[in-house]
Amino acid sequence: MFLALPSSSGLGHWAFIPKITGSIPVGSTPILQIQPYLVKYMLPCTGISLFLQQIYIYRFLDAFKLIGVLFALYFSTIGLTTIQIAFLIGIWSVTQIICEVPFGVISDKYPRKSVLIAAQILQAIAFILWLSHTYIGFALGFVLWGFKNALTSGTLEALIYDELSYLEQNERYEHVNGMMESIFWVSVAASAIIGGWSTALGYDFLIYASIVSIVLSIIPLSLTKSIKPKKSTGESEYFTILKKAVKELIKNKKLLVITLFFCTIFPLFASADEWWALIYKQLKISDGIIGILISLGYGIFIVAGYMSRYMNGTQGIVYGFWLLVISGLLLCGSFFTSSMFSIPIMFLGMFFLKIAHLKFDAQFQHFIDTSERATITSLKSLIFEVVYFILVIFTGWVASVWSPLHILFLQGTLIVILTLLYLPYRKVWYK
Repeated sequence: MFLALPSSSGLGHWAFIPKITGSIPVGSTPILQIQPYLVKYMLPCTGISLFLQQIYIYRFLDAFKLIGVLFALYFSTIGLTTIQIAFLIGIWSVTQIICEVPFGVISDKYPRKSVLIAAQILQAIAFILWLSHTYIGFALGFVLWGFKNALTSGTLEALIYDELSYLEQNERYEHVNGMMESIFWVSVAASAIIGGWSTALGYDFLIYASIVSIVLSIIPLSLTKSIKPKKSTGESEYFTILKKAVKELIKNKKLLVITLFFCTIFPLFASADEWWALIYKQLKISDGIIGILISLGYGIFIVAGYMSRYMNGTQGIVYGFWLLVISGLLLCGSFFTSSMFSIPIMFLGMFFLKIAHLKFDAQFQHFIDTSERATITSLKSLIFEVVYFILVIFTGWVASVWSPLHILFLQGTLIVILTLLYLPYRKVWYK
């Protein structure tokens, strides 16, 4: 299960962080693992396959928000500064963090289907508020979007698990969850391309289209049968697990260094995700092409996920450190180029950075004992969230004072400096 956090995709960078009850590693790329199961799970029939088809359709329509990856560009077009946009994203983030636990309890108490439908209604109302074209309307919309993500976080996974458990097919859960992630990213990529092309019709059209997609997603949800909750979303144990994780980190200095390394470097990468549209805009890319470039960025992450499997063992850790340094230098280079040539340099930097991200995350998971995995992962996720929130506000301020391209320079410089500072301690990653 994943903790739903903001990103321009509509679930964003937070969507990669596992919840305390999950075991999927941060930055994993499930899309690479589920292709063999595509035909198997999409065959038209009754029972479990019918349920999965309904859930897959819901997942696709929920992610197909044309405004989802372009909202920063929309806000900029109507005159908001980057610091104002950053505060809106901050409202979104804080709302989700605050509501994660209490809304998770709601998900355990009431039928999952009803909770997910309520979440979609809140999302639709959020975008309706955006049509007011006022800052307070945008802010209230982000609050409702935060409510929606907090309600959805873990609930969908629990609904699927409950259904599979009811049909005595629990072993299919991992495969189905991977299929859900695949559908999500295909939908986000498609919405980025179509959304970019549709900007010629006006950004209000993108908002209306997003509302329609959200409303349509309620139909397949309403057709699923409601099963009494069996699998908890886990929020009731959240604070107990966090307290245990803090004690473990204090006791294990080696693990503390590893956690701080991960949570200081990679939020830099994640926080820039909100600003790609504005960075492309500064490079004088048309709105229609911006959507395509954002979609290509997701494709780069997929390829990086495939390539990362070739970096194994101790030597892979060494390569990971130097890939971070190289990626930081490339991001700085894309800033100094400040032209169309910045884009391939930037993509190459993102590619190396993602490989390093996946390598260090996999090593982090290997380093943790199975009995400690949920506790340490939950604390790492919380630290990651806090650092991310701070960096989103800070990068918004940087873009407001200088320019969005300066975010790349800041990101690249800090990645290089922090990596070199941690380099003498690289042996803590060897197990």
